[in-house]
Amino acid sequence: MSSFKIKIVYYSAGSLGKPVPIQRYFGKGFLSNYQINIGVNVYVKDFEYKSDDMATLSFWDIGEQKKFKFFRKALIKGAFGAVLVFDLSDRSSFEEVKKLQMNIRNITSKKIPFILIGIADSGRSTVDRGEIQSYIEKEGGIYLETSDEIEDQLNKALNELAHIIIETIVLAH
Repeated sequence: MSSFKIKIVYYSAGSLGKPVPIQRYFGKGFLSNYQINIGVNVYVKDFEYKSDDMATLSFWDIGEQKKFKFFRKALIKGAFGAVLVFDLSDRSSFEEVKKLQMNIRNITSKKIPFILIGIADSGRSTVDRGEIQSYIEKEGGIYLETSDEIEDQLNKALNELAHIIIETIVLAH
C-alpha cells in the first residue's frame, strides 16, 4: 500500500470572497462571518488513488489580503498543484490568477498542474471564453466554469488533478 501527500495551492481572486468551492469540497458549506487570518487556511482530505493507494490532499488557501502577500512565497513553496478561481465578470481577476500562476511556476521552479475555475455569478462575462481556452491549452490546466452547482465537477476535477500530480510528479521522483 502506498501513501501520497500532496500540497495544492488555492487562490480566489477579486471580489469572490472566501473559498466557497473548496469549502464545499471539504463539506464545510458557506461561511457567513469570515475572520481574517495570517494569510492561509489549510484543508485536508484523504482519497483513494488506486485500490491500495491513498493520497492526502492538503489545500492551502493563500488568500488575497495584501498585508499577507509577503508570506506567499513560503506558502507556495512545495506545492504540487494549484486551484485558481476568478470572477468571469471581472477581467482583472482573470489577469490576477494568470499572474499568480506564473509566480507559482517561478517559486516551484516547474510547471505544475492546475485547475482554473471561472465563477459566473452575474451572468455577464468580461473575459472571452476563447482567451480562457487558449490560456488553458498553452499552460496545460483544467478549466471549470460554474455558478453555484460545482460539487460534482469539482470532485472530478480535483481527483483528476491529484491523479495527474501523482503520475507526473510524485511517481517520477
